[in-house]
Amino acid sequence: MHEKAHAASHGADTLGKRLAIDQLRVALSRPTERLIWVDVSPDGATVTDVGRLLRPPSELALLPMTAEALRTSLDEEELDVDERLQRCERDARQLVAVKPDLAWSRAQEAVSLLGSPGEITYVADPQARRTAYLTLCEVCFQLAFRKKSLPPELGRVDLYLQASEAAHIAGMALLASALQVIGGVERAQGFERVNWIAKAVQQLAEAREQLPSWLIVEIASRTEDWLQELDRHFDAGDNPLLAYRILPPFFEALGFSDAKTRTAKLAQRAVRTLMKNRRHAQALSILERLPESQPKLAAECYEETGDFAKAAGIYVGLDDNDKALRCYRSVPDFAAALNLVRRMEGHTARPSLEWLAELDGVLARRPKNFNRAMTAPEKKLLEGMLERGLGVQRKKPAARKAAAKGSQGKTTKKPAPRKRKNVTGAD
Repeated sequence: MHEKAHAASHGADTLGKRLAIDQLRVALSRPTERLIWVDVSPDGATVTDVGRLLRPPSELALLPMTAEALRTSLDEEELDVDERLQRCERDARQLVAVKPDLAWSRAQEAVSLLGSPGEITYVADPQARRTAYLTLCEVCFQLAFRKKSLPPELGRVDLYLQASEAAHIAGMALLASALQVIGGVERAQGFERVNWIAKAVQQLAEAREQLPSWLIVEIASRTEDWLQELDRHFDAGDNPLLAYRILPPFFEALGFSDAKTRTAKLAQRAVRTLMKNRRHAQALSILERLPESQPKLAAECYEETGDFAKAAGIYVGLDDNDKALRCYRSVPDFAAALNLVRRMEGHTARPSLEWLAELDGVLARRPKNFNRAMTAPEKKLLEGMLERGLGVQRKKPAARKAAAKGSQGKTTKKPAPRKRKNVTGAD
């Protein structure tokens, strides 16, 4: 009995599904101009499935709208398309803060009014189409960024994704990428958030020519928080270099009034942080690109990276003769060092450098046949003179240990066995 009841129930379910499919087929085939799909309190999955069923093959889907938006749309049917587009776009922008669901629905309606190629109602004007999609982009992003929630009957909407898709269709691919990354920042947690912020800063700078004014105004409340988050990790690893590369274009793209001041402070901090971490070559890569030279810091970096001649030249220009002399002697550039030390009264290195100058003069007067005329002992004597001049003292050879007498505590060497000779005898 139980099996029969189950089979009957299964047959009833199958029959019910077939009847529902037939009803849907009839409903879809009868309308000649428009089909309005009405569902009371649907769940998110149902809304998504219906959207896929009714989705046109190109551009954005025909998404659901609220009952209020539907009534407004029906009231405007007698208006021409241009007027309806303007009303939808105006309502969508004005209602974001007070009626998020209606604002979203009106923005979606504006896009749906554009139609698809081949339809009678198709709007071919590129500017009209672009404006409608940018309105949808603006509304979706503002709702997402302000964390406005939509009612469940509108489905599980990824507003950042919709904003990005609308911007892309409007021909603004760089803006589309930036909006997606900003969504990543808002969703990220922990250390990953820092990486997303860095990506957003770069994307916004790259999209500078496509950034609408409403977006700059919208994200202004968050940018200082982003910068503070990056600031907390400024000293780690390559972050000073990365910050100096990505932040100045970001300041310019968003129109910071103090962009130049921020960039100058950023450069100073990056250079000092890198120098503190003994990364003088990377610090130089920033110093050499600054509009205003920083000779003192540059000289220190050149010295630390072994470019003593360039460092000495800068120190001379700064009247820091002690550091300049140190660098000349490190090259070594004896002529420049001697010339400089003679202008430095009472410097402890002067007597030694003067003595070297005298020695250099003596060596310059060496006879041409010196090597042939000097004997080996005389050359040995010259070597000793030069060693004394350098203060070199040769170690005396260690004395040989006296041969130990007696056998106490010593091992005696056994005499080698005598070789035997073969003796041949007579018979």
